[in-house]
Amino acid sequence: MNTYLQLVLFKVSLIISLSCCLPCEVSIDKTKADCSNRGYDHIPPLSNLTEDLDISGNVITQLDKTMFLNLTKLKFLNLNWNKIKHIDKDTFSGLKLLRNLSVGHNKINILQEQFGEIRFTFNPKLRVLDLSFNTNSPLNDDAIYPDTVFGSLTYLQELRVDLLPNPIFGPGFTNMTQLNRLVFKDCVLMHIANDTFRNFRNLELLTYLDMSNCQVNNRYFVKIETAFLQYFTSLQYLDLSYTSITFPVAMDILYGLTITTNSSNRVRKMEVLNLYNVNPFILLWMYNVDYTVKVTTEMTRYYRQLCVEDINVGNNGIVEIEVGTLESFDDFSCLKRYSLSENNFIFTFPHFALSVMTFYTKSIHLEELDYSYVAIKFPKEMNDDVKKLPAPQKQSSFRCVMPFKFGQNMRYLRLSHLVFPFYLDCDFDLSSSPELYLLDVSQTTLLNTDFRIRGGRIKYMNVSGMDFATSGRLLLGSLTWVHRLVIQNANLDHAFSNRNYVFKDVKKIEEVDMSWNHLNTLEEESVQGLEGVNNLILSWNFFSDFPDGLYSLRNLTEIDLRHNKLTYLRKKTRTWLELMNSRPERNIKMLMNGNPFACTCDTLDFVFWICDTRVMLDHHNNYSCILPNGSVVMLRHVNDNYQLYLGSCQNESFWLVFAISGISILLLFLVSSAFSFKYRWKIQYYFWRKINKQAPPVNGVMNYMYKAFIVFSEDDWWSRNSFFPKIEELEVEHGVRFCWQERDFSQEMYQLRQLSECLPNCEKLVFVITEEFIMDNWCEFLLNTCIKERVVNRNKCDCLVMIFKDIDFRRVPEYVTGAYKYCSTITYPEEENDIDNFWDELRQKLSLL
Repeated sequence: MNTYLQLVLFKVSLIISLSCCLPCEVSIDKTKADCSNRGYDHIPPLSNLTEDLDISGNVITQLDKTMFLNLTKLKFLNLNWNKIKHIDKDTFSGLKLLRNLSVGHNKINILQEQFGEIRFTFNPKLRVLDLSFNTNSPLNDDAIYPDTVFGSLTYLQELRVDLLPNPIFGPGFTNMTQLNRLVFKDCVLMHIANDTFRNFRNLELLTYLDMSNCQVNNRYFVKIETAFLQYFTSLQYLDLSYTSITFPVAMDILYGLTITTNSSNRVRKMEVLNLYNVNPFILLWMYNVDYTVKVTTEMTRYYRQLCVEDINVGNNGIVEIEVGTLESFDDFSCLKRYSLSENNFIFTFPHFALSVMTFYTKSIHLEELDYSYVAIKFPKEMNDDVKKLPAPQKQSSFRCVMPFKFGQNMRYLRLSHLVFPFYLDCDFDLSSSPELYLLDVSQTTLLNTDFRIRGGRIKYMNVSGMDFATSGRLLLGSLTWVHRLVIQNANLDHAFSNRNYVFKDVKKIEEVDMSWNHLNTLEEESVQGLEGVNNLILSWNFFSDFPDGLYSLRNLTEIDLRHNKLTYLRKKTRTWLELMNSRPERNIKMLMNGNPFACTCDTLDFVFWICDTRVMLDHHNNYSCILPNGSVVMLRHVNDNYQLYLGSCQNESFWLVFAISGISILLLFLVSSAFSFKYRWKIQYYFWRKINKQAPPVNGVMNYMYKAFIVFSEDDWWSRNSFFPKIEELEVEHGVRFCWQERDFSQEMYQLRQLSECLPNCEKLVFVITEEFIMDNWCEFLLNTCIKERVVNRNKCDCLVMIFKDIDFRRVPEYVTGAYKYCSTITYPEEENDIDNFWDELRQKLSLL
């Protein structure tokens, strides 16, 4: 038992030592070292030139000054995700060049007295400090941040730290005059008073505050006073996203940002206000609050006093906005990006629509509007089991035009995933927004797409998910400025089968994405209007052949056919691609990864082409293909070893060419003479077989004299010294007899005669394929003769066995690969532990088990 325990302990210690000894990855100039996730409990020996050290994800438990004595040039130090509990006060004093220090996700308690002894006065270049996820404070205790530690960070620009439930920031924080970014990562809200951040009032460079993902504990009374942001006098970026405070509370705490406003300075200018998902759905269960929100003028009284460039109020359960609220901002001059996505309110007519138009008119600098993912009502047509196609109607020459005034600077308009019934019978006029670059109306339920977009100069248009089965030609034909069109999952298969050629009137489009449309054919009529397209994306469809319509697109430079059903490319397609690739300064690129290519005799020319062509392909030509037996291999590997995988294809091609081409009588005579000399053994053997013709077996049962005839090279020393001694043991063990030439053929008797008598009396045929076998012409004759005797004459394929020993398959001749398909194969193992399995498998092949 003691011996067993010692063995277990030895193995455990060996595993630990091996995991701890993985070397660090060091750059050539020795300035960077990656020692992450290697099991270190200390700083490993490194060059004194090291400037950037990543030793995160290890098991270091404490830090002291001696660990960094040789690393005085460190500038970036990452100690995240260790198990650090203690840091000596002088640990970092020798790192005078240190700029970025990360010790997040450890077990340091920044509220303990030991941490309070650390000073950063000897680190004048320290700019970024990450202490996040290091403190677990009781919810009912005051969290007094160590004043002297943070007071020594006079040059710090970015601080990442935990926001504890009852935080108290002392006067030492007034020394952090260079602080620009404050990020609270592990953030728990319980009690934030109006004066919690009073010692930040003189930090005039602090413009960035991140309080995202703050959690609210539901077991204690939570109090967040509305003016706690009043001391962030220079704040430009405020992120409260995913913080569970409800949308009305988020509107109220903006009061602290408006305290400094007065009659002479009516608004507070900011760059970003992120209030995304501050009203999470889980609040329905945690608190007695209403998830649905109606935005009123009173609720936004502080919000309207801000002049912000980028506002995000998405995913907050907003179901209604009171008329007059949107257009009541005190100053619209800052607003550039506005996101209202993932709410549930609709622009109702007429009063609210007029309010929206007024908002757009005043937002003269608005560049981006996102009103996506809004679900109000499913249209009835989406629920019908069978959707009837409306009869085509003659288009009237007169159409109403609906103007949309988004402002001259509008560039990005997202109206995607709007789920409520739209029926548009008027054209849209976007001439008031000449800079509009992107229009996204994907996955929006339009019941009719027979309308035009007038006046706009849209360059990127996304109409994915809309139904183009019977309409849409008017819409796409009006996109005279669009360069990139995305039309995924748009029923284009039905459109083309209904002869609705939606691209026929298209102009100037350079890139079209038609993926996910169930297409299996693409005729020339289907791509009329796309003659100028450079990039065509047809991935994730059902093409089993190269689409014929693409031959008419002469400007193509990239074709994406990934994840289709292509098994190969026809010669016509390959010739066309080579021609397109020969154009001066306009090569072509093919993307075909994810197709089930086939490596067979019929596709062998394609296999050779795909590895030799100069057409640019994706995936570095590392495609896979399916062999005739169903196995999957790398296509390039088949190309490099085609004789092994598809060797019979070349023989078939050779004899076909030989039969068609013909030869002259003289050449035939020379070939016949050479043939007679080369196959003299076969000819003689044939006559011996005719003379010594064996009588047919009685009742179809053949009694064999030998269990197997073994063919090997006389120069093969391995067979003599290792293989046959074991064969002789098998004879004794199983009471059978094997036949091989060296032992059982008489030297005084003609070999071909003995061979003709021996072969019919052998139940099995075994070939020992070695390098000596391949070089021996007699072995070649024996192999071909045995194949003819058993496979061709007797149609028996289950009696042939090949044993491979130390063979380079790239040098295997054709006569071996030609016989390969008729034989069961065994490879002699390189490892001694597998030799017993080899002999067991041989016994099974020889029917000895």
